[in-house]
Amino acid sequence: RRMNYLDPLIAFAEANLAGVLGEAERALERFAYAEERAESMKMRPTVWQSRAGAAQVLAGAGRDEEATIKLN
Repeated sequence: RRMNYLDPLIAFAEANLAGVLGEAERALERFAYAEERAESMKMRPTVWQSRAGAAQVLAGAGRDEEATIKLN
């Protein structure tokens, strides 16, 4: 319970791994979870990194409009 702050960081790492493995949907799910958890803990750098990672996956999947929205 005392290590809850690691939850968004682990999800972020899982998302990056899924992205590298070509599992775009899994990566997007984990980035969204990391963003949500980080936001609730006020971990702003992790929130921004999760959004940027999701935007990168979206752009790689040809979903440019969604990627642009994610970065704004």
